[in-house]
Amino acid sequence: KEAAKAEAIKAETSQKMDSKLKIYNLGYINCDKFYDEPTMPLMVSADSKHNAQYYVVYTDIRGVMKGETNSGTVQFGSVAKNREAVLIAVSIVDKQAYFFKCKIGLGGKLEKKIALNPIEDNLLNQELALLK
Repeated sequence: KEAAKAEAIKAETSQKMDSKLKIYNLGYINCDKFYDEPTMPLMVSADSKHNAQYYVVYTDIRGVMKGETNSGTVQFGSVAKNREAVLIAVSIVDKQAYFFKCKIGLGGKLEKKIALNPIEDNLLNQELALLK
């Protein structure tokens, strides 16, 4: 029953985020987008308290890579090694949104540990708009 609830939360979050990303003109990209640049695998520890969707956002190209969650980790495949990006995590449970954002430095270094915090929907929209 817990697993079904977790999957329902992830599905609801994914559906809502897909529409929000379209609104803010952030398009999905594949890891082959950087075929002519040095890449590396990126894996981070997931927030243990929230079932979230994780995204790497390259603001210079308005591109988003969605992470795959598995056993407490999030994998993104190959990310550009020499580009800065932003990692965001979002969980929407009923009408409450939870959010995390931090910069990913060169070499895939996170600035802080992933921990989602409650956020109002209008503030979530502002955060996404600032990714431009």
